Amino acid sequence: MSSASPPGHWLFGHARLFRRDPLGYATILARTCGDRVPLRFLTRRALLISHPQGIGEVLVGKSRSFRKHFALRLARPALGDGLLISEGSTWTQHRQIVQPAFRKEAIASYAPIMVEHATRLVDHWQDGQTLDVHLQMIDVTARIVTQCLFGTELGAGADEAHAAMAILTESFKSRLDALVHLPLILPTPANRRFRRAMAGIDGVLGRIISQRRQGPPRPDVLSALLQAARPDGTPALDDRAIRDEVATLFLAGHETTANALSWTHWLLARHPDCQARLERELDETLAGRPPSLADLPQLPYCRQVIEESMRLMPPAWIIGREALVPVEIAGALVQRGTTVLMSPWVVHRDRRWFAEPERFLPERWGDGLAERLPDFAYFPFGGGARSCIGAGFARMEMALLLACMASRFRMTLAPGARIEALPTITLRPRWGMPMVLQARSSPVPTIPPPQLRPNAPARLAT
Repeated sequence: MSSASPPGHWLFGHARLFRRDPLGYATILARTCGDRVPLRFLTRRALLISHPQGIGEVLVGKSRSFRKHFALRLARPALGDGLLISEGSTWTQHRQIVQPAFRKEAIASYAPIMVEHATRLVDHWQDGQTLDVHLQMIDVTARIVTQCLFGTELGAGADEAHAAMAILTESFKSRLDALVHLPLILPTPANRRFRRAMAGIDGVLGRIISQRRQGPPRPDVLSALLQAARPDGTPALDDRAIRDEVATLFLAGHETTANALSWTHWLLARHPDCQARLERELDETLAGRPPSLADLPQLPYCRQVIEESMRLMPPAWIIGREALVPVEIAGALVQRGTTVLMSPWVVHRDRRWFAEPERFLPERWGDGLAERLPDFAYFPFGGGARSCIGAGFARMEMALLLACMASRFRMTLAPGARIEALPTITLRPRWGMPMVLQARSSPVPTIPPPQLRPNAPARLAT
């Protein structure tokens, strides 16, 4: 493993280059400087690790020597001390409370709700209609996570929540890119927009929590949070802790899935042969009816499409951990305070693990590839104790929604659509995902898809 450091600015280090094109720059660094690349962002030390062995050491083998990195902690004003950010005993306690709702049998019970919402959405689509597929995915996944995990309908709060989400994403990206972080208490235009967005989100979530407090307990996450008690019978979580967990599960629980589905539709639109193969599988298995959980074992290509989409366009494109103590990783000493960066975007494009890594080839997953890969050569949901608690939920949701949508409609990119990846906490389409719907009675297009330029993986404009 190399440890060469690329040239950087005398003051800013590598901050400006990384900020300008994080996806492209991280990829170039790994290809030209090796699996271990020291970086500097102003006064902060960082280390980009791109080998599965080193990633495994950070996320599993020596995970106790790390905490979440500084950039993610910038999201604390929105997410509070929820599972995504909390550490130590707080994280352990909250994870134990929430975990039962994500066990296999609990996840299976959510399948009918997912199909119901997907069917309701598709029933409103029309042949020839042009719409922003990303907004559609944001809406349906938000409604699903609200009903599955919180036992209620999102209802009229949907539009308010979606608008607030866009502002929060913009705010996080601005704070991440800023060299100096101004306190949120200052009345700048950006800070005022952020506070209004947070008030909107808190209003929606507050109504959900209030409604559930007045109703009977249910077998879902919100009931578990509300009923959690200490041995003496007093509530284990105060109102703020409940709000933070609900906000984290709501925001993180639908944003990543919506992004993954949006990129999946985009990749299928660019590869009509893959789209046609998926449609044949859906027609043979479903024969026009909505999918169910029992159908998923008979839909292997549908699941391969999703895995390949998350390989090329991982919703969590980068993962970071900050060293709490000096620790040896990948054969080198990592000093206390250093942020270790690990990018699924980069590792998933490594020729050592994936043949023709820039190509969208769902069938690569059909011959046991997942079992042959080294641990952490493919990690769209992270790994170790802090891996995404909702990975099983998300995989089932994506498969059911994709099956429901692709069995009835085909999507093509709208003329003049500008598609660009925006890397913030998640990887979302910067300008949305405008697409034209074609009812499945339309002929399968035979035009060969355009290809991404291998040397410019971050430039996705079409």
